[in-house]
Amino acid sequence: MANTEGENRITENRSRIVWIDIMRGFLMFWVIFGHITEEPDQYIYIYSFHMPAYFFLTGITFAFNRTESTSGFIVKKFFELMVPYFILNIYAAPLREWLEYLDEVKRQDFSDLLLGILYSNGDSGYKMASNTLWFIPCLFVATVLFFLIREACRKRAVPIVLTIAALTTAAWLFDFDSGSGGPVHYKGAIFSVAFVMSGYFFSKYMKKITAWVVSHKIWASVISFIALAAGYGLSEENGYVSIIVNEYKSLILFYASALFTIFAITLLLMLVTDNRTVVRLCRPLEFIGKKTLPYIAFQVPLMKLMWYYMADTFGTRDMPWTLIQTVFLFFAMMPLAYWVDKLVPRVMPQFIGKPLRRFARKTGLIAARQTVR
Repeated sequence: MANTEGENRITENRSRIVWIDIMRGFLMFWVIFGHITEEPDQYIYIYSFHMPAYFFLTGITFAFNRTESTSGFIVKKFFELMVPYFILNIYAAPLREWLEYLDEVKRQDFSDLLLGILYSNGDSGYKMASNTLWFIPCLFVATVLFFLIREACRKRAVPIVLTIAALTTAAWLFDFDSGSGGPVHYKGAIFSVAFVMSGYFFSKYMKKITAWVVSHKIWASVISFIALAAGYGLSEENGYVSIIVNEYKSLILFYASALFTIFAITLLLMLVTDNRTVVRLCRPLEFIGKKTLPYIAFQVPLMKLMWYYMADTFGTRDMPWTLIQTVFLFFAMMPLAYWVDKLVPRVMPQFIGKPLRRFARKTGLIAARQTVR
């Protein structure tokens, strides 16, 4: 019989899935590490899975969506992703001004900053307040695109898979991977829909997988480490990849290496979070997993300021200093992430869409009651 108590413990915490929040926090650590390290063996592997994993997790939570209409879904996702994107650019703008004053980033006019925020791709020549915010519009486009494909295919698995396979293959064959990625990195979004789809279908079997993991810990561990080794080997074979620069080398190797590693991390986190003590120890990761957007916004500007003002303290970006800097920044940002998360609805309620939500409900764009993940 499946370990029902264990299954509930590692999958639910009030209305959230605990291991997903922990995984988001875990991935954010490697995002920061990947931005700091200059060792090819390290960043090649990290870049092969860290951003794809976020799309995968979005696919898992996508399955809990209760918005059926296309307009309602787009409006809902706009409030959840694009509105915070614009607000976080406002909050990060003073940090960019600070870095411009220190000559750590290229100076630009305020009008160019606004264009950068709208275009959301630094290769356009116009920079956002924080370059790492590119991920949010890209995620918005990928999520909406998957929703449209799923609806067009009437939620049938085979047509969804074939449609996304055809879309990515066509984009690859027509050399769609070349160039900067376009406005809001829509090219990267197209190649990332496959990860959203993978998470979506994974969620269909998540309860069964969870029950199996907690009942077969040794086998789950063995499979996880084999998958990790496969993901690492394939990433080394493929070389450096990056969604932000729209570079994937072999698309098949990219997908395979990313999914092997994502699957391994998912199983391992399902496994270790079956233990209550481990869950308690992972509270900082869970907290950060719930505050991912502020981390995305502020990590690089604060990283540059750290290098400028604390160069003597941290020495070089070689190991072990890379790890020390990552740990320092990872935990030092926690109060800022908490403050920003609390400040947005209190100071700018109109910007998170409260009046617009009422209008959307009255006009039928959003149902009166929805399950929000």
